[in-house]
Amino acid sequence: MVQLCPLRSASFRLVPHNTGLQCFRQTIAPRLAGTSSVGRCRYTCATRYQSPQLASAHSVHLHWPASCSSYDKYSHLLVSGKDQPPLKTVDQALAQHSYAQLHKAYTALRAHPDHRLLEHRGFYLVIRLALTAFLHLEGGAATASPVLPSSPRLVPPLPTVAAFIRIVAEDWLSALRSGHDALLDPSNSNCGPAPIHTAYHYLLYALRRSHQRAFALEALRQMLVQGVPTVHLMVASLLQDCCNQDGSIDQAVQMLELYNKTRSKPLPRLLTQAAATLVTDSAHHSRVIQLYEQVRPHLICLKDRDLCSWVRTLSRLQRGDLVKEVYTAYQSAPDAKGFNIFPHLVQFAAQHDPTWIPYLHQDLAKAQWELTPAMTAYLIYGYTRLDRVDRVLELLPWAPTTFQPPLASLELRACLENLLRMGLNVQALALLNAADHRGQPAIPTIYMHLITVAVHHNQPAICLALYQQWLSSSCAGNALVALEMAIALHATRHVVLANDLYRRATSRLTMSGDAVARARIRACLQLNLFDEASAIYQQLSSTSVSNQLRWADTRALVLAATERVDTHLFTTLFQDVLARRFTFTADMYAILGNGCLELRCLTLLDTLVDQLVSVHPRLVPSVVVEWVGQALTQQQPVQTEMLGKVFIQHAADATIDQCHALLAAFLAHRGDVAIMQQLVATMETPGSRAPLPTATTWALFVRALHQAGSDAKVVQVFGACFPRHRIVDTLALAAAMCSLVRTGHPIEATYIWEWVERHKYQWHPLALAKLLDAIAPTTYRAFTQALYHQGLAQLTATAAAGISSPDITQLATSLVRASLTMQARADFLMLWSTIAQSPLLQPDTQLLSVLLEACRELNVQQSHKILAWAQCNQIQLDVPAYRSLVQLYCQRNQFIEAVDVVDTLMPTAGLRPDRSIVQGLAAQLILAPSADCSRRRLKMYAQVCGAPVTDWVAGILK
Repeated sequence: MVQLCPLRSASFRLVPHNTGLQCFRQTIAPRLAGTSSVGRCRYTCATRYQSPQLASAHSVHLHWPASCSSYDKYSHLLVSGKDQPPLKTVDQALAQHSYAQLHKAYTALRAHPDHRLLEHRGFYLVIRLALTAFLHLEGGAATASPVLPSSPRLVPPLPTVAAFIRIVAEDWLSALRSGHDALLDPSNSNCGPAPIHTAYHYLLYALRRSHQRAFALEALRQMLVQGVPTVHLMVASLLQDCCNQDGSIDQAVQMLELYNKTRSKPLPRLLTQAAATLVTDSAHHSRVIQLYEQVRPHLICLKDRDLCSWVRTLSRLQRGDLVKEVYTAYQSAPDAKGFNIFPHLVQFAAQHDPTWIPYLHQDLAKAQWELTPAMTAYLIYGYTRLDRVDRVLELLPWAPTTFQPPLASLELRACLENLLRMGLNVQALALLNAADHRGQPAIPTIYMHLITVAVHHNQPAICLALYQQWLSSSCAGNALVALEMAIALHATRHVVLANDLYRRATSRLTMSGDAVARARIRACLQLNLFDEASAIYQQLSSTSVSNQLRWADTRALVLAATERVDTHLFTTLFQDVLARRFTFTADMYAILGNGCLELRCLTLLDTLVDQLVSVHPRLVPSVVVEWVGQALTQQQPVQTEMLGKVFIQHAADATIDQCHALLAAFLAHRGDVAIMQQLVATMETPGSRAPLPTATTWALFVRALHQAGSDAKVVQVFGACFPRHRIVDTLALAAAMCSLVRTGHPIEATYIWEWVERHKYQWHPLALAKLLDAIAPTTYRAFTQALYHQGLAQLTATAAAGISSPDITQLATSLVRASLTMQARADFLMLWSTIAQSPLLQPDTQLLSVLLEACRELNVQQSHKILAWAQCNQIQLDVPAYRSLVQLYCQRNQFIEAVDVVDTLMPTAGLRPDRSIVQGLAAQLILAPSADCSRRRLKMYAQVCGAPVTDWVAGILK
């Protein structure tokens, strides 16, 4: 048998295994005569093949030939003397395989005054041999090659040997940091032709096997700085170790960083192992994706087992897109598929992407892989998520009792739930029975889940079937399942069965334990056994420590006590909850507070409010809104006022929706306006951290004011909410008014208008435009006229002042539309005159369209001026504007001009007339007796234009 020798000489790479000392002397040593590699090669062969004879021979014949200058330089250290020089002593300790002697000799070596030993090559040779000898001594004959072993089988060294290795490594690292390592100098002719980094491999291997990877990491970093050759091999070896069972994730991450610094091309398999290690920690999931990006170009070169590893890794990240990429690479791989990747793919698809299941099923059939029970189970699970009844029935075996799906409890539960939802009740119960016979430990939990789902979907037949099968199941004696069955049967109107089951369960089954007591409470409440539930709770409360009794155990009883108006029990429960110091939530506060209000336990309510404000101030807004609604329902004005003031004090923690919810509650129950006024004033106050009021705020507030009193009072109270030094947001007020009009409360909108006018606030142009658009179509003509004159006055003022903005243009458009709605011809003429005399107005197509429409509707002979004005302002007409123009010409019997718009103007502008324009024009031409010429022109246009305009016109002009 021939194996590689670690000696990197080009001529002597192969050394026969078990050569023995004679073979070594006759074959290898003569060929190396005159070189500086004799000692190293003897060492290599001895340690490589675990030959004690070679090791002893090497320890005796350790020397350098006379041609090596290092021999002359350090010969005085190697010659025997009365003080036994350090290197000689180490050599003898190695020959004797004596740890005590070696430790003593090495201690003397460290204390030697000649520190040049640390720079000498012989030091590393001796240390290399020392470490390897001790690894062999501790590991026995099963030692693998210390140079980058693929699967090391060494027994870990004893702690004493590990400590010794650490001492040697620290000296070596100290020399490496100090830069005194002569071996790193390429110009050093004393180093010989063989690379000395083999010594580094041995030392790092010793650190790895002695579980000192942290130190090895630091050593590797120093080697990177110093530029040690082949360091990437050492990094790869340590990274592989860290990805095995005995490595930590943090060390793997650090090794990976070093690895990326040392290699220009990745090793895909090594990165695959690293990804499989890092994916177990969610903190490194992003790094796993980075590793995949490095491996992605080499996917097709990976073996099937590595591709399967990537499927498992990416499945844990729920990255279906990347899993499909790996599967595509698996299908494209040139080698034979010797590893079945489908079980992992089917499992991932069933769990995370069931739409992929049919395609995988087809590929499975093509690949002719035999369906294992696991694959069949996951295929069924995936098809149930897709509601594919045909496929499920095809995969289910004829004898379901022999079917043993290796699904996890949650997946089995979901699969059975899907089968019941699909109406396959018999199959679902058969699979449940099969899992029960197989010894599935989660059968009780599955029964409770399925019975709860049946109740939720109101399926009494399924509930009864589950109950009948449960009677003969392995968990028939489980008290928790029995109680849940009783609750479900009662909820699905099997009252007699439920009561009978509860009595049999409480008399025959073991009812000990807090979990069973909690289930009994819920069962008693469901079966209307209120007194028994109360007694069980009090017994549970007296025996359970505070951290065992949960709010869920008390919640149902609190609601029941409130519903039954049992003040005594409610008070007992309330005090018990406070005494147990639960972590309060908004739900707890809401239920307890509503109970206090409904039962009028006002002292308890004060206690609860104090705790809410002092312990959980952030929950105040959401909880108090709930309580205010209950207090208003119960008609308790004192508590309503108190709770409203608490909300206002904590308005800084409230959201705008919570403020609106409080206002809406007061509005719905005709609450005190003073509280609403204080809340809105707080929201409006400059510097307040409360949410700023919006249009909804003003709309709710004004409606409440109108509901509370007279008009004068409304205006007075509304005005008091606005600080005089603040600019009023008329846009928000206009939005509020529009909201009031849309919801059928226009009178309230007039109150805001009156208040703004009384205080002579300046309306924003856009606010007036929105108000006109909202109110003009209504029957409130007086209000519309007031708005119109206000807007016209503002438009005139801005025109005189030379002010121009898009908001002014929008106001002008709304004014024209309002005049059209009011059929005010005189007002429109005045408005058109104002618009035409405003040189800085920024007119747009919308304004032009409305002007033309008003000319047609109001029969105003101003269209030619409007068109000239548009041309002067370079306004491009749109289709609605042309439609108005065509209708205007037809109204005045100017058919030639109307056809000219369709035939010439619109095509010139790059627009095509729509159906309504052409068809409407054709209809007008048929009715006009003197429009023969125009009809011919339109027909010619239709012929040129082609379908579908031809069809439209041909239907009329035939």
